Amino acid sequence: MTPIPTLGIDPSYAKPIACAYRTGKVWQLFELDPKEPNNWYEDFVVVKHNGVERVVIEGGFVGVNSKVALGLERVRGNLEIVARQAGFTWVRDVAPATWQTAMLSQGHWTPKVHAEIAKQAALRARCELGKQADFCKLTEDMTCAICIAAWGEQQ
Repeated sequence: MTPIPTLGIDPSYAKPIACAYRTGKVWQLFELDPKEPNNWYEDFVVVKHNGVERVVIEGGFVGVNSKVALGLERVRGNLEIVARQAGFTWVRDVAPATWQTAMLSQGHWTPKVHAEIAKQAALRARCELGKQADFCKLTEDMTCAICIAAWGEQQ
């Protein structure tokens, strides 16, 4: 099965939104300002122009802090709207546990606590990047965006 180019997004409401997609064998990494959704459209058009067909946004966050949950929900909604306006027809939320199980499992072991998830995501992202990893300083959010994009390519 040929992977379908996918933009993976790890949303945030208080820090930059991590975005990653692959064109050929090269990963493109960028961030969006969560407070400036009016500025996202041009970035999404560039991604679409580069042959990306899908958008996958990490969703399904349910937390005890209602301010965080509402902030993330607002950002996710804005991301979905802008992606559709830019011409993507396949825009999907994926629960953290779904992409993490698929992309971070090793044999019979799946990371459960945050530190294990972050470590496995960093390892998987470096594998996805290959030699390009030598030139990238990756944040935890960016490693997740890469893993989300890789998950979306397989769907």
